[in-house]
Amino acid sequence: MILSKTICLLLLILIPLFLIFSLTAYKRMKKWLAVFADRKILRWKNLGRIFIISSLVLLATFSIVGVTVEYETKETQREGIHIIVGMDTSRSMLAEDTTIPNQEVFLRQEYPSRLNRGKFEVLNFIDLLQGEKVGLFFFAFSDVTIAPLTQDYQFCKYNLLNTDTLSIAFTGSEIGKALETASKMFDENSQYKVVVLVSDGELEDRSQLDSVLQEAKKLSGKGITVYTIGIGGDREVFIPRRDEWDDQGLFKDSKGDIITTRMNSEVLKSIASITNGEYFYANDVSVAKQVLDRIVKQAKNVEAVNKPVKKKVDLSHYFLITLLTLWLGWEFLISLAGKKESHSP
Repeated sequence: MILSKTICLLLLILIPLFLIFSLTAYKRMKKWLAVFADRKILRWKNLGRIFIISSLVLLATFSIVGVTVEYETKETQREGIHIIVGMDTSRSMLAEDTTIPNQEVFLRQEYPSRLNRGKFEVLNFIDLLQGEKVGLFFFAFSDVTIAPLTQDYQFCKYNLLNTDTLSIAFTGSEIGKALETASKMFDENSQYKVVVLVSDGELEDRSQLDSVLQEAKKLSGKGITVYTIGIGGDREVFIPRRDEWDDQGLFKDSKGDIITTRMNSEVLKSIASITNGEYFYANDVSVAKQVLDRIVKQAKNVEAVNKPVKKKVDLSHYFLITLLTLWLGWEFLISLAGKKESHSP
């Protein structure tokens, strides 16, 4: 048992003080009513009220303290599968030609940009993992490692949500360098190596395509499979400039011309094909589960093992529910007793 705010246990001192005061007052009231009013006090009602109030103080205290119980359970884990997730943060990913299914409040911006859709897919993907190690990096003109291979999924999600991707959103995606970065993030214990690339596939220069495909062949030679998730539309759109407060117009190039962007699915399909992976298009529903299911299916030689895992349960809300139930039950009982007394001759 773990207590978050032990100092709040001092509130328990109120219970014996209240009991002493209440029982003393009860005895005096009982004596005075018998002597001066020739009436008997309802014992069950007064003693019951003392018990209820003491119980409410006890439950409220434990609710405030934050009681957490730790227990051990077994979970099926696939530790041999190591997954590196690469997230495209280039400027074209700010285009708003996609949707975010069941948009959640944890996304910083409500705009349906490719970048936010990519975050949505990666968050869903991480939530589905069962013991696989996962690493995370952002890429545009250069690469930024956000999390090395780890089983700490909350750490990955925290970094994904709290890294200012707008500050590293440069023009152009160096997808070839991104594949090279991903291959270097694996360790020697990786049995089944997988890269999940989340991008719109747009290259700054068409001449980069050959280097991208060459890098994909290198990964294939190392036994690394690449699954690609394409985000965006097949029509050219403008890229809005936004900050946290308002729309700031559209992105323009050095000549003052408005920049347009369009998803290049052919690049992503080629990478997946060369590395024996698969291409997925992020449409109106999340594709995270489809990607993970395909990864697990392909990793036939990796055995799942049952490992003991420690979990914690916060009991605070249970104390609050018990407190509320006890109070409402007492009030209901008192109301019934009052009705009987009013109808009695």
